Amino acid sequence: MRYWVTWKWYRNACLNGICSDEIEVNEPVTSPEVVRRAVATQLGDQIENESEVSKVLSWSVLEAPNEPEPIEKDIRFFKRGDKWYADVKGHTMEENEMVFGSDNVLEMLAEGGREVTITVSTSPDPKSIMHFKIKEHDDYGATYTETSTGADIWICNVTHDVLGEHPDDIYVLEIK
Repeated sequence: MRYWVTWKWYRNACLNGICSDEIEVNEPVTSPEVVRRAVATQLGDQIENESEVSKVLSWSVLEAPNEPEPIEKDIRFFKRGDKWYADVKGHTMEENEMVFGSDNVLEMLAEGGREVTITVSTSPDPKSIMHFKIKEHDDYGATYTETSTGADIWICNVTHDVLGEHPDDIYVLEIK
């Protein structure tokens, strides 16, 4: 658990002796002593010793939002008739159907084949082949724009079972 602490404290080197700032603290903030210790650590060589952080005047704590862990997954897609589907267990064929531009991207990536496996990541990677940036999101899915071509695709909420949610960015790392 991480916390953001907004604090005001007394230090001779600050204007009128009062300093104010925000700091990230990786331990439960239960007392001014925890804030003093964190401030002294944050300021490092800006202070001679921890006693310079002499008095925490006030402090407030907010739990920092957890940033999602990067996800990397292989997703298999296959073509039946003239329609493309994702191979995501627990969903019907209709739910796994790729539509509104995503089918066209799969057709291109498969290069005439009827199956393709794509390694995607939610984390930037200099080796990425394609980058999709979220454009719009609603209760049914999200529209993404491929950043180099400007092509839009729509991806339904089955994505939640693959990537945990509709991430802001999807990077294609490998096509098999």
